[in-house]
Amino acid sequence: AITRHREGIAALRPALDDALPPGQKAVLAEEERRLATGGVPSELAADVARISVLRLAPPISRIAQEMDTGVPETARVFLGIGEHLRIADLTARARTIKMSDYYDRLAVAQALAQLSAAQAAFTRDALRSGSAAVLSEQGNRFVRVKASLDELAGEGALTLSRLLVAAGQLSELAAAAP
Repeated sequence: AITRHREGIAALRPALDDALPPGQKAVLAEEERRLATGGVPSELAADVARISVLRLAPPISRIAQEMDTGVPETARVFLGIGEHLRIADLTARARTIKMSDYYDRLAVAQALAQLSAAQAAFTRDALRSGSAAVLSEQGNRFVRVKASLDELAGEGALTLSRLLVAAGQLSELAAAAP
């Protein structure tokens, strides 16, 4: 497992500049700038900023292996779907939810697992069909879920209930995919 994940990270790292969607590129550039302004050497600042994406190497490399595609292409599709469906935003904001007990933490972990599983399913579907348009093939259902995700991941605090609704909607959409 360690070798497989090490290889996944090694394949993902040089592909990031081409694989990252515009929104995530901007977030990483801002984080890199913030770190460098704080005195972190620029090369280290870039590495630290990229950790949030490099942690996705295991699911990306697993999907690449399952689908017999390259890690760079799989990463481009995976990360693009994550940005389009606001999964990256929801995941980042989930860390800010105030959790008062073990069950709140468990609920957040389960919701994040659902988001990750849906993103992986959509990525497999897109790689299988050769197009990320597989999402829009669900018609009005996709339009409603996308609007809901935009609202849930938008302005205002992300609450546990909002996160659970988003995860549930994406799970249902992934299960209904052709």
